[in-house]
Amino acid sequence: MARPYTGNKDGVSPTGKRPGTQRFAELCNHRFGARNLGTFINRAMRSDPTQLSVHATGRAIDVEFKAGDKATFLEAMIKFADDFELEEFHDYAYKDPKQDKAWGRGWRCNRNGKAGWKVWSEKENGGTPGAGWYHLEFSPKAADDPELIVKAWHKAFPK
Repeated sequence: MARPYTGNKDGVSPTGKRPGTQRFAELCNHRFGARNLGTFINRAMRSDPTQLSVHATGRAIDVEFKAGDKATFLEAMIKFADDFELEEFHDYAYKDPKQDKAWGRGWRCNRNGKAGWKVWSEKENGGTPGAGWYHLEFSPKAADDPELIVKAWHKAFPK
């Protein structure tokens, strides 16, 4: 189901870190041993320094997984994106077989009226092509609701 993409419209988080985003980071670490590379930081986008990063809203996280856990995590997050109220997912290391370099790809909850992936190019990418971590963005509601995150987590990762 397509949901609206918030992007950076809600501006800098007045409280900094948000409880749902922080709970998600804790769950990733507990279940997968994943490293939280950052949630809230008031900065511009790497790919467009004239725009506010979603990290400044407190709704984004960069998280690094062990190689064996990456595919499992990615598949579950996209499958249960509506439960998590996931709005954006960046897979920087994705390499399109038609390209020479891994420019990555981005999934969005509302891309041309439906959820889907966009394969990036040299000119259009997430600012860190080839990077080994994932970038995720949650809705404002999910970022503020650790119980929503926990409920979605148990659905996506039942063991």
